[in-house]
Amino acid sequence: MDLSALLQLFTDEGPKWVRQQRAEHRSAGRTLSRDEKEHLSHFFEQPVLDKVRIASVPVIPNPPFYALLFAAGIPIPLDFSQSSGITFDDTILVSDLHPVSPLEELPLIFHELVHVVQFGLAGVEGFVTRYVAGWAANGFVYERIPLEGQAYALAARFSGQPTLHFSVLAESSKNKDGAT
Repeated sequence: MDLSALLQLFTDEGPKWVRQQRAEHRSAGRTLSRDEKEHLSHFFEQPVLDKVRIASVPVIPNPPFYALLFAAGIPIPLDFSQSSGITFDDTILVSDLHPVSPLEELPLIFHELVHVVQFGLAGVEGFVTRYVAGWAANGFVYERIPLEGQAYALAARFSGQPTLHFSVLAESSKNKDGAT
């Protein structure tokens, strides 16, 4: 499988996987607690805080199309099973296999909520396309994906100065590709 075919596979199959995971886990997800909403309301619009659901899973699954990569002898490019959290549109999965400490929980939720906003701005197809394009354009290094960079930067800003309020929507709207 050549590089363009690999990227096309991710772009074609990624949105299906996002929708399937959202559908599978959303109903089991919890709403944000009153305390979480209070801490996050200075950064996120109320509709985002009201609609998001957080579901605990034993392990974050890799997409089923990874079997095609395995069959072609291609190593798994992003092993989601090693993640603590992942966002599928407006549904966040947190891994029981890779739990975070209580001090890391709100920053993890913040990071994932940035992705909820990014999904809201781009739609599922747009988010997946930007994510994959950013991954490819940056040497296939997870830490250099612009959408991830934006989420990490905004979460660090929140963690470093939680009383210095800002709008994640406004910050994310400045550059929808996620560059910071």
